[in-house]
Amino acid sequence: MTYKINETKWNSILWFFDRLWEDADAFPDQGVLLALSEEEAKELFCEDRILLLQTLLKYGKLTPVSTIAKKLARRTEAVLQDLELLQMVSLTEKDEKGHWRANEAIVLPEIELKMRRLGQKELIAR
Repeated sequence: MTYKINETKWNSILWFFDRLWEDADAFPDQGVLLALSEEEAKELFCEDRILLLQTLLKYGKLTPVSTIAKKLARRTEAVLQDLELLQMVSLTEKDEKGHWRANEAIVLPEIELKMRRLGQKELIAR
C-alpha cells in the first residue's frame, strides 16, 4: 500500500490541527497521523492487522516476530508480511535485531470541503 497525500487528505489533516489547537490535552503527545479514504482504511485495517496492532500496543516494547505470531496463533511469515505493510505507513517499526513495536496513531477520514463564493454586494457611499 502506498500512502499518497491529496487535497481531501490534506483537508482532513488541517481539520485535525484546528481541533488540536482547541484542546491539545485531548490528543496523544506523539504518534502517526493518517488521513485515509474509506477504501484505504478497509484495505489497511483488516481484522488480523487490527489484532496485530492491539497485541503490539499491549506488549508496549520491541517484540520478536515469532513471539507475536505465537500469541496470535498465526504463521510467522504472515505476521511479518503484515508488519512490513504497516511499517510502510509508519504504524509499526523494527529495530536492528528484527524486533517490532507499534506506533500510536490517529486515523482520520478524508474530508471533502466544498467552498462557495458568496455573492458580493457593492457598497455605495451617499
